[in-house]
Amino acid sequence: MIHLNMEQLGARLNAGYGWDQQDGDAASYSNNRFYYEVWKPDTSVSYGEKGLFVSTRIDRPDTPPTADCCVLMLWFDDQGTLIQAGAHINLDTGDPKDSVSCSTVTGASAEDIAEDLRETIAAQIQQYSGDRPGRANYSNVVKSNILDVSACISLDSSRL
Repeated sequence: MIHLNMEQLGARLNAGYGWDQQDGDAASYSNNRFYYEVWKPDTSVSYGEKGLFVSTRIDRPDTPPTADCCVLMLWFDDQGTLIQAGAHINLDTGDPKDSVSCSTVTGASAEDIAEDLRETIAAQIQQYSGDRPGRANYSNVVKSNILDVSACISLDSSRL
């Protein structure tokens, strides 16, 4: 069975400070000089009770509007290998229809999947970025989060 090491993930995201926001449920950090808050991921068993599904929310608390948020979804196989990822970004533009949903992407490695999703988000969010470079940076934040979560996945041989 595979396992997500939550403490290791919090430390990776937040330069060793861990889950220091929202009563211990989120980690704050900067990426390209913009601030983000990542909530502790939810996990569930997938793929025939042997894989792992991980989902988390990424907010931008540093600048209004605070309603911009991203839900990142990751699927790992029974060996702890990332096999697909997807994202949905809700944008506070005044129009409730403004959001970016990316189809799930697959690839040969976590790096390939992270880069493919980054490129997809960057292309789709470009029209909404305008004077909000922190919003445009979401594609980089998603890629970084995919790689961080993937690095904290391990096989738990005691549960096999």
